[in-house]
Amino acid sequence: MKAAKCLHDRVAKETGLHPVIRVFANVAGLSSMVVRAQWIRETNAFRAFIVGFSDPALGQIDFVDVGSGRDKVAEKFRGQAFLTISLIQLPELVYADDF
Repeated sequence: MKAAKCLHDRVAKETGLHPVIRVFANVAGLSSMVVRAQWIRETNAFRAFIVGFSDPALGQIDFVDVGSGRDKVAEKFRGQAFLTISLIQLPELVYADDF
């Protein structure tokens, strides 16, 4: 929850808006990767991070598990972006892809 709060507060401070933050990832693959990299000891620790990151007390901040497959993140993002843009006025959309 601390990481999400820091991200939320920084975006809110910089933009003056209440941010809607969605992180799209293959949770199983990412949790295995961070264990192999020895950033954490077990995948359950990463799952606990995701639950804390998506705490409803912080508003619209979510960690979305898209499953495995190279194009899953892009497909889910496009679908969510289309829905979001059609429902609300969106002043800024930031997309970061590290894959």
